[in-house]
Amino acid sequence: MLGPIRPEAIYDATVGDEAFGRLASHVAETIGARSGVIHWRDPQSETVEISYSGYFAEEHMAVYEREFADCDVWAAATAKLDCANRVWNCDELVSPESYESSRIYNEWIRPMGDDTFRCVGAVLRFEGGIGEMGFHRGKGQPAFDDETIRALEASLDHLRRMIVMRSRLAAAERLRASAAATLNAIGHAVFTLHPKGHLLHCNEAGETLLQRGDGLTLRDRRLVARLPADQASLQAAIDRALSPSAAQAGGLFINRVEGRPYELTLASVGVGPAGRQVVIIATDPEARDGTLPGRLAALYGLTAAEAEVAVRLSQGASLDRLAEERRVAISTVRSQLKSIAAKLGCGRQSEMVALINNLPRLHNLG
Repeated sequence: MLGPIRPEAIYDATVGDEAFGRLASHVAETIGARSGVIHWRDPQSETVEISYSGYFAEEHMAVYEREFADCDVWAAATAKLDCANRVWNCDELVSPESYESSRIYNEWIRPMGDDTFRCVGAVLRFEGGIGEMGFHRGKGQPAFDDETIRALEASLDHLRRMIVMRSRLAAAERLRASAAATLNAIGHAVFTLHPKGHLLHCNEAGETLLQRGDGLTLRDRRLVARLPADQASLQAAIDRALSPSAAQAGGLFINRVEGRPYELTLASVGVGPAGRQVVIIATDPEARDGTLPGRLAALYGLTAAEAEVAVRLSQGASLDRLAEERRVAISTVRSQLKSIAAKLGCGRQSEMVALINNLPRLHNLG
């Protein structure tokens, strides 16, 4: 009499990577198989996860994925649409003679000193992906019987739900990672505050600003300005942003120990029918964007020298200072400025500076 496949072992594998890694072994032991593999993939995102029993080594599974997954005769047989979402004794789909002459048996199974020859398995189709599982016995072991099929069939819905949930959690994690990477690419510090005022999230530029501690810090999970007067203004701006009547973004300066103040923009954003959060974007006017010269060259056809001059002008450098920095005559800088203005389509230097400063700032790309 076979023991039951424990539902808690299946659902623990939904969120626990270690539990998922153990699941194939648990199912194999429960149904009297020598080895087992549970595998799912999302073709769109190329996400792949495998749980396999200790009978196969990690390097064996890597070779399988790389060289033999596409010629697995058992997987191909159970992958037919009319075979999906049910358990099969693979002896009924692939004759022992066909399996014994297959490439996967002769070039993968036998060279590793194995004699895996029998399989019960299933292909689980779901929106956005596919799951595959197989549980095996050796050539000298008895064939799987109907009792084994029924034991695995009884847990098939649980196994399918577990794979669906893992795939959705993986999709959510990909979305989270993508959103975080996007925010981290922005060359401004971005903070998201809970309606009660505590910090929910900040990007890498925000973490850097807080670690610097020269204008804003974090205290009890709340953004705090260094100076009491700035703190009063910051709290008032947050309160206004959360007001039901708030319709526009607000702004304020936060003074720092040295240098020009941080420029803060605050806005309230909806996060559902009943919720709002405050987004604070802090700009460091003295921050430098190393990607800007290359982007100007790509956008407007500036030479490398012209792009560097344009960036320094946008940062407030005078023509005399530029000539000194670049060790050239001021007439050379004037000539470069004329060429830059023509390429950017600007009649005045102030227009050129405004155009450059309107380009988005980027941070820590790579």
